[in-house]
Amino acid sequence: FSKINEASNISGAASYLMEQGYTFGYATFWNANIVTELTDGAIEIADITDLPTPHFHRWLTRKDYWFRDYHKGKLFLLLTQEQAESIKESDLILAGELVYSDSLFVIYSYEDDKAFAQTLNYLPPKGQ
Repeated sequence: FSKINEASNISGAASYLMEQGYTFGYATFWNANIVTELTDGAIEIADITDLPTPHFHRWLTRKDYWFRDYHKGKLFLLLTQEQAESIKESDLILAGELVYSDSLFVIYSYEDDKAFAQTLNYLPPKGQ
């Protein structure tokens, strides 16, 4: 129950993502769905786990996100400050650009999903 009212804590990060035109990204479970809710679905976030080599949660997330071809273009990784600090030397963090930071959250930006393709357990493209 400690995560019941996190909306005020994460609203700055959600606002930044909206202002910058992001529509898709990755975050750990407790931070993913709340951003989608705060943005009325304008920002979709796939739930990941097992940092620094993330994998999809195979439950409580849209199956469409598991396909590498689901989203094209820039995307983001939203982490708590603690999560980011714990993986600060990982290839995933080093491949991204830090574009947002407040006292609780950081956002890294990526031009495409190449940095994630090495670690995420994507499904083959639909139809293959």
